Amino acid sequence: MIDIAQPGSTFEAVAREWHKRKSPGWHSADYAADVMSQLENWVFRHLGHADIRAIRPAEMLAVLRRIEDAGFLSTAHRVCKTCSAVFVFGIASERAEIDPAAMVRLALTASRVTPRRAVTSLAEVRALLHAVEKLDCIPIFKLAMRFLAITTARPAMVLGATWDEIKATGANIPTWRVPKERMKMRDECVSPLPGAALDILAAVKPFRVDRFVFPDWHQSNQDRPLAANCFNRVLERAGWHDRHSAHGFRSSFSTIMNDRPGAQPGDENAIEAQLAHKLPGVKGIYNRGRYIERRSEIVSEWSSLILDGAPDAIWLAGYALPSAAA
Repeated sequence: MIDIAQPGSTFEAVAREWHKRKSPGWHSADYAADVMSQLENWVFRHLGHADIRAIRPAEMLAVLRRIEDAGFLSTAHRVCKTCSAVFVFGIASERAEIDPAAMVRLALTASRVTPRRAVTSLAEVRALLHAVEKLDCIPIFKLAMRFLAITTARPAMVLGATWDEIKATGANIPTWRVPKERMKMRDECVSPLPGAALDILAAVKPFRVDRFVFPDWHQSNQDRPLAANCFNRVLERAGWHDRHSAHGFRSSFSTIMNDRPGAQPGDENAIEAQLAHKLPGVKGIYNRGRYIERRSEIVSEWSSLILDGAPDAIWLAGYALPSAAA
């Protein structure tokens, strides 16, 4: 039987305190909200009122089994990890003695990891972008998709891009500087911008509302970026959603540029840096070079390869009337 706790010692109280202290350091407010939502939806209703010190492994496992039985195997693993962090926080603050979530982790059903969909040949990337170019939709969607493909950034980085992050003048290599607060790994990202990316920025300026490089024309009076699902919606309309995801351009870039005939020694490190990945092991700790010059050359080569035969960005910006719906 679960013991009722005094205020401040319940699992929910400790979890909310943990979340309040930890969430400011996480990569996005959306992620922080998602963590709390999972606790509220799956854990608090069963264990929230219990004294955190009294929760046993069997009780923790019962909660996680409910998540599994609902068909959410990956969610069960994420909730288990979150609960483990809460118990460790409780132990550190002398309100808990054991971590029952860690004790039952290996009893969970293995979740199947589904790789993100991605095309991995140059011909497929070109065909995909051509299919997007032919869509009858607001040009801003096509320009954003091309910028996503060229820069190999994460979709959220592109959608949240602001004009003050763009350093296109006054430097030998134009760059896009994404602050650490917007990055998954909480490290600032400096991405070189090839000529094709600068062309997109020039083409998108007439759409400028305020801060965002790719504003939502459906909410033009609210200074909001394009919706989070816009890329996958465009891919679905173009007929490529079952073969490629918005995140997939990163895999396309890595596969094609690592395997290309003209690859130079060390390019694999520059490619990983372009993807904002940290190098593994000791090398990742001590080697903090951004490889910016080589990355600039590689991403320029990449954009030339995938846009071979494609219309320029100015033409793309005027391909459809702004009143069309995406």
